[in-house]
Amino acid sequence: MLCENVNRSIDNLIQYKSSAGNSGADQAFIYLNIETSSMKTIEDITFWFTGLPSSGKTSLADKLKKSLELTQKVRIVHIDGIDLQSGLTQDLGSSEKDLKEGTRRAAYLAQLLNNNHIGVVVSVVTPTEQMREMVRSIVHNICMIYLKCSLEKCREKDTKGTYYRQSTGPQFETPSKFEIVVDTENQELEGSFNELLQCVRAWINE
Repeated sequence: MLCENVNRSIDNLIQYKSSAGNSGADQAFIYLNIETSSMKTIEDITFWFTGLPSSGKTSLADKLKKSLELTQKVRIVHIDGIDLQSGLTQDLGSSEKDLKEGTRRAAYLAQLLNNNHIGVVVSVVTPTEQMREMVRSIVHNICMIYLKCSLEKCREKDTKGTYYRQSTGPQFETPSKFEIVVDTENQELEGSFNELLQCVRAWINE
């Protein structure tokens, strides 16, 4: 059953858009300017966004996906926690045990895609250090991106009613290990996105 869900999720998630018909669209993005000598290959990387609900994970992950597809001419799949709830994790609840299992499935799917040379961006809360370490043990080539935003600010930005509905589940633990941190509290989406792109470019070209 899980394998069927994985296959169905892959079919639903892979929506590669070629640049044909997008004339002028690249003006909306900063070209990443990846060094040709870089040892990191976009198609084999998972960019994993972690942060409090409403910290900007889905929006920034989606913008990064589109930017990488457009400027690097590669296939990128966006795995979002909300989308998974209608398929791969629909049998799970909001307890810590279920969140851990949902995170494990998302990580497994990301690595499966990377194995087939498909780049991945993931926007899943991943609230605890234990869960994030589990993700690192599954995903071989990962760039963990922590979106830094206070609980108070996230509550202000909450448009999905997440904090109103949320009554169970673990508290979010501030990550002690990450490749990139982006401030999403003190700047608008575009400012955070520009900061993210600069950090991604620096990390890939290390």
